[in-house]
Amino acid sequence: MGKLTSIFRQKNKIFLQRKHQNTTDWQKTKNNRIQKFLFFCESKNIKDIHKITQKHFDEFSKNLVEGGKSPETVRKYALAISEFVARAHLSILINPSGAKRRKIAKKVEKIIDILKDSGIESEKIKKITFEISKIL
Repeated sequence: MGKLTSIFRQKNKIFLQRKHQNTTDWQKTKNNRIQKFLFFCESKNIKDIHKITQKHFDEFSKNLVEGGKSPETVRKYALAISEFVARAHLSILINPSGAKRRKIAKKVEKIIDILKDSGIESEKIKKITFEISKIL
């Protein structure tokens, strides 16, 4: 256990405000996700919570996606980390809805690949993807 996670455990009540409607299981899951983020930051040689930047969060999210996590899981990590960031007064912008956009973009890429494999012209593919993006 590194310095960041030990500080997080000591000051857990300061960094996370437990809301009445949250279940204990959700609280444990949230804590685990935040600790994974802090372990990631420690692996990047960050020793102080206030030295965590937007770049570190973006790298962590990218690492989750490359590790095979679904967009919904990445969104849930972002939700947990966003509460921690707010309570720790860090200047990191977290937008959990970005995961949904990435999921849609992946689907559109797959559709484009299918259309290309079917031998459809690139102009028609552009039209089709434009119409699909309106629907999604």
